[in-house]
Amino acid sequence: MFAPGLDPVRFAQTFVHPVSGRALLHGFSVDTEGLQFKIDSNHLNDLVAAEMERIRENKSEELWREARFLCYALESGAQNLGVNEYQARRWAELIVAACGHSDLRKRVARLLHFWDPRLHGQLLEETRSAVFSQHPLMTERQIAKIADAMAADSFRALLEQSLLSSKDPAQMMSYLRSAVLHGLALRLRQLFILVGRGDERRVVAHVKLPIQFDGVSDDMITICESGAHGDGTTRNLVAHFDEALSYWTGGFIGGCSNALEDRALERFWSMREKHPQWRLMDGRQLRTVEIVAEELGLSADFPGSLTAILRTLFEAEAIGSDEFRSYDLALEVENVRVDLEHRIGRRVSDWELTSASVDRAMSTLPESSELSRLLGAYSKLEDAEDEGSLSPVGRLTEQIFRVGARLCVDGCKACVHQSSDLMSDSLVEASVSRQVLERFICS
Repeated sequence: MFAPGLDPVRFAQTFVHPVSGRALLHGFSVDTEGLQFKIDSNHLNDLVAAEMERIRENKSEELWREARFLCYALESGAQNLGVNEYQARRWAELIVAACGHSDLRKRVARLLHFWDPRLHGQLLEETRSAVFSQHPLMTERQIAKIADAMAADSFRALLEQSLLSSKDPAQMMSYLRSAVLHGLALRLRQLFILVGRGDERRVVAHVKLPIQFDGVSDDMITICESGAHGDGTTRNLVAHFDEALSYWTGGFIGGCSNALEDRALERFWSMREKHPQWRLMDGRQLRTVEIVAEELGLSADFPGSLTAILRTLFEAEAIGSDEFRSYDLALEVENVRVDLEHRIGRRVSDWELTSASVDRAMSTLPESSELSRLLGAYSKLEDAEDEGSLSPVGRLTEQIFRVGARLCVDGCKACVHQSSDLMSDSLVEASVSRQVLERFICS
């Protein structure tokens, strides 16, 4: 067990056969090759201080960071208590969502004072129904199993401690520092493999994260090969170190193509006064693309950021005898996003948005809602089923997710959501932040 102020104790272990008692392994050592990167601690301190100031000045940012930290604390704590990765992740998501819902938040506070497994199960189910009704991995039966797995009183203690940690400025600073170090380690590992032309299965990244070592870190990132004497990857990287530096300065570490598309969409929705004019243009003409790109401040030479915008402006789809414009559907989903984020005070996840949009469509008259009209059109199809992906609600859910989901909210598979040697993939998502890493690199 690690504790600040304690010196490490070295010991040797001999492995023996469980029946014969014969010694099988006395130990081994590996001489490998790799690189160590010492991060400027003063610069990192300044970044963390600036992020804390940003949090204090922006309530939405504060709630978002607290939600991500709480998700990590709950999920990692649940795994430490013996719960499997899937159940720990779903439980953490449900508790975080409940804390952002005014009525459900009171139920969470009540559980902290009096732990009742039955009330705990009811809270999880009501949260699923109210916030994640369309989440494919959260069915009523699955939530009941999760509630049974988390019934012990030890989970009340974990919940209480996690909520306190997410509100503690010192622990939030440790979390932000860890988010930078972990994200940087993952990106440096990718850079190591890319420039060194190595095998990703034989490259290991290590860094002492403050959230794993009670706030302690040496700000040292180690990237090495997992085999003895190496296979030439490190030497190849050193030989092409100028190429590695060009990736660093070229935006590889903190950049993300999916995030660029998301930013373009955010800019698009912030300029709604231009939409009627753009929709009258011919989307098949190059001049239209150039005009839209120029007015949005985007480059027409980089079509990736424009693809989703052009699809939203000009695409249409026929369902039976009815036609639906992508813009009308996306506009309604975006309005749901604005209302939902105003209500809970922070950015919303894709499944929070999708579930809220479906719920609104089901409770609104077709005359006043394009989503409700689309749901009615799906209901008239001959191959419509009562449940599953081919049901009217299933089809509507897929359509809403397609037009409304963000590609990189604060990290994705194209940037920092990579497999880590330090923790499970689901924990990686809650312990890294592309936005904080990007600000660290840019500063």
